[in-house]
Amino acid sequence: MPGSKLWGPALLALMCLLQLGLATGAGARPALIVTSENAVPNVTQQPVATTVKEGETASFEAAATGTPAPTVKWEFSSNSGASWSPVSGGTANKLSIANVKTTFSGRLYRATFKNVAGTASSEGALLTVQKGPSVSKQPLALTAEEGQSATFEATATGVPAPTVQWERSTDAGVSWGAIEGAKASLLTLPSVTMAQSGLEYRAVFHNAAGEATSAPATLTVHAPPVLTVQPQSTTVEVAQSVSFEAAATGTPEPALQWEISTNSGGTWSAIGGATANQLTIASAKVSESGDEYRAAFTNVSGKATSAAATLTVATFHYTAVGWGQNLFRQLGDGSSNSLSAAPVTAAGLHFVSAVAAGGRHSLALVASGTVYAWGNNEDGQLGNGGTATANTPAAVPGLSGVKAIAAGANHSLALLGNGTVMAWGDNEGGELGNGTTKESAVPVG
Repeated sequence: MPGSKLWGPALLALMCLLQLGLATGAGARPALIVTSENAVPNVTQQPVATTVKEGETASFEAAATGTPAPTVKWEFSSNSGASWSPVSGGTANKLSIANVKTTFSGRLYRATFKNVAGTASSEGALLTVQKGPSVSKQPLALTAEEGQSATFEATATGVPAPTVQWERSTDAGVSWGAIEGAKASLLTLPSVTMAQSGLEYRAVFHNAAGEATSAPATLTVHAPPVLTVQPQSTTVEVAQSVSFEAAATGTPEPALQWEISTNSGGTWSAIGGATANQLTIASAKVSESGDEYRAAFTNVSGKATSAAATLTVATFHYTAVGWGQNLFRQLGDGSSNSLSAAPVTAAGLHFVSAVAAGGRHSLALVASGTVYAWGNNEDGQLGNGGTATANTPAAVPGLSGVKAIAAGANHSLALLGNGTVMAWGDNEGGELGNGTTKESAVPVG
């Protein structure tokens, strides 16, 4: 038949139609006509997994062939592909999801293509949504006592979870340096020192989406007062001025208040206006003799009180003089002369109220109640714990409030204000009165 090549497909379709009509009865219409040109969809472009930041637009693209041209419908799964839901408006080869949120992260997206010949779905493509760090808890400024620990804390949100690195600034935030090993939300500084006071600390958070830095937090280290200068007991004449001085360190700088006791330290009272390191009494009175003074230093970390210093107001200003043999330096003038036929002044003594001469040593009592001794010390009669000769007066340690003195050949005696007698030196004949015959180089009661 002429043109059989052109008529072949049409003739085949017509034969199929006739056969269908014969099978269903004359006049019946077929429900579906399938021609040899229809083809099931075939995915030619798979969507690719994508990573975006929160608020950005995520895009997936897929393509497929098929006859007739297939339609497309995008779907998503929130359970790793176990079930799928349609994406509203997702009917084009390219799917754009605007303003993505971190709640979308982990979803799978696929394109399903469909025509009269069948259906085909692409592979699922993973959407990952990242969010840069955002500081959720700022570190707070801390105040710690010297030697205690201090802990700063900072946290941040972000997807993926951010890492943290603490930094420190020693120049008021001009420059920062990483603290080795400080990679947790808590930064603990053990046993802080005054050198760390004023340093600033901050946390830097980082993930794949960005970086965030906390506000800086300052460490303040406090230290309680520590006495560096103690007031010294002083003896002056009536109407003379006298000064006591005390000093202390501490952070913050401690406040100072001078106090007075008129009952040998039984009670203390603040001296009005006496808040400087030096306390001056312009004109000392006899009635003030024996008063004690001390300095109290206070800051937020604690309080420190100085030792008490006693004011002695003397109505006299005598020195001690001696003459005669000096082989054992019992004249106390510091010379090495064997004797002096004229009076010489014992070195360094003021306000002397009594003297006593032993066989080869000498004693002096001053207005403050202190005893001085010099000369031979073979038997410990100088009361300083040793046996070396002294060529100038030196205070007998541990004695105060002495009212009277006496000297034996090689021993010494002192009467205290409470009536106790103290003795030291030779005890061969029981001179010390302590029930033994053992000498003592220090005063014993």
